[in-house]
Formats: sequence, structure tokens, C-alpha cells
Amino acid sequence: GSLVGKMTYSAVKKGGAQAAAAAAAAVTTALSDAEVAEMLGLDEFVPANFVGGRGKLDGRWVFVGADDFTVRGGHADGGVFRKQVYIEQMARELRVPMIRFVDGSSGGGSVTSLLEMQATYVPPLPGFEHQVAALNEIPVVAVLSGPVVGLGAARAMTSHLCIMVRGLSQ
Repeated sequence: GSLVGKMTYSAVKKGGAQAAAAAAAAVTTALSDAEVAEMLGLDEFVPANFVGGRGKLDGRWVFVGADDFTVRGGHADGGVFRKQVYIEQMARELRVPMIRFVDGSSGGGSVTSLLEMQATYVPPLPGFEHQVAALNEIPVVAVLSGPVVGLGAARAMTSHLCIMVRGLSQ
């Protein structure tokens, strides 16, 4: 489940609806990663630059994934790319259309990862094989909801339909 879901469940279990409301409100407040980890009872919390899920569009199930440019400028460094790959795999396994809202680099590395690893994710591109395979299996739409570079541009091209937002996409 989502961070809000985990926090809310934990709060309800411990202190009822009032505590659940406080936990959900805390997510909208500027908290450090350490504070979020403490609230969840975790040793560590690493925010992802990706939000994804499943819903209905005109009565038909779809998977939707959206890059969050506010987390590290959309860079999917380290382990956070796995969330994006998971949503793509679920769409393929369930044979459900995929809609991608692409914003930022969506991977390929960053200056931070280059300094730490002495390399980028290019050319290996972890998880990219799922995006390519999806083209043979399910309808894929990409909406460029902001500036798109690096792996984000490749993700846009591995779609059947790519929509750019006038005056915003690049």
C-alpha cells in the first residue's frame, strides 16, 4: 500500500480515527526522511520519484504511473526505479493498458549516482526490457507532463501514443 495507507493503518491500530487523520495530515507536512521513517517504525525511508496504481478509465482497468519531479528532479537512482518497473510488470502480466506520465529524467543516473558509482545506468538501463516487451503485449500511452530527458525520453518513445503538453513538454 501507499505511505498514507501504511501510516493510517498503523495509526488506527494504535489510536483510532483521530490518530489516523493526524498521520495522513503529517504526509502533507514537510517532514524529513528520518521523521517519516520514525513515524512508520522503520530504520530508514527512501522516497521514490514515482507514483503508480490501477484504476478504471471509461469502465476499463488501466495502470497509471507518474514521475514525481519534486523528488530528486525525477531521477530514479538507486533502488527507487523498482517501483516503476513493478507497475509496468503488473500491467503486462494482467494484460491491462499502461499510461505513463513522464516528467524529468526518469532514470539513467544523476550527478550523485555518477559520483558514487563512477558510472551511469546507460547502457544497461535496468527494467527497460519490460517497457520494450510491453509494446507487443498491451496498449501503452505516454504523456510528457514536463521536460523529459535521458531514460524519460526513451520511455516516451517506447509507447504507442506519445502526447506532449503544449508549452510544458520538451
